[in-house]
Amino acid sequence: MKYWLAVLIVLFCGVAGWTTSAEAEEDRVIIENGKIEEGRVLMPLRAVVEGGGGEITWDQGTRTVTIEYRDTTIELPINSRTARVNGESVSLDVPARVERGTTFIPLRFFGETLNRPFLWRQQTKTAWIFFGETRVEVHQGTFAPDRLSTEQKESYARLIGDVNRLDDFSQIRSHFRPYFSHELINQIIRQDGYVFENVYPTEELDITYETTTQARFSVRAELRDQDYFTASFRGSMRYENGRWVIVELQDNVSLYP
Repeated sequence: MKYWLAVLIVLFCGVAGWTTSAEAEEDRVIIENGKIEEGRVLMPLRAVVEGGGGEITWDQGTRTVTIEYRDTTIELPINSRTARVNGESVSLDVPARVERGTTFIPLRFFGETLNRPFLWRQQTKTAWIFFGETRVEVHQGTFAPDRLSTEQKESYARLIGDVNRLDDFSQIRSHFRPYFSHELINQIIRQDGYVFENVYPTEELDITYETTTQARFSVRAELRDQDYFTASFRGSMRYENGRWVIVELQDNVSLYP
């Protein structure tokens, strides 16, 4: 019996796991140098427009920036409180301005003029602008999310172990949300837990922060009731909505060397 168990583990080793789709990563654009002035949220124009799929041009002679998005054309003279939208004059509360080569304009004017949904998250000082399935996030100043504390890393490890106990939870999605991504939760439910049963983390996560919004982790685990195997988990995390979210999770089981 142990022989066949070993064969199955070797065959499946490294195969088990879930990953969110590449499209989900591509649908989120993060911009770090937004500003707040005179009570208005200002956004770096070129980064937002191009992130949302629009086009932008600059006329040095008239110091005017032109935005093209779908059937809307916006002409913004720098330092002027008057813009032109499809040839019609409109007023701005705060004029477009250039700082260190970057043009800033008011978020509200931009969203309302292009009829783009937008919102402001006071807690994280983040503006969201939606272009179809693409969400552009504008963070104020340098975006530096909090690092996870020891207690938080232990909590994430316990949640990873809970994937082996889905029958214990009447509301599986609520239990793992918002610490696991929506896509990952769906894959776990379809998989009905791990391929390898009785695999549980034994310590806190070991995290490597690759960028301000991306991190990878690993954690040692044990394969209960089996004395000849070693186990571990690895995966990736993404910072969104003010917290780190696990978006990829894999379990790995192998024979002791």
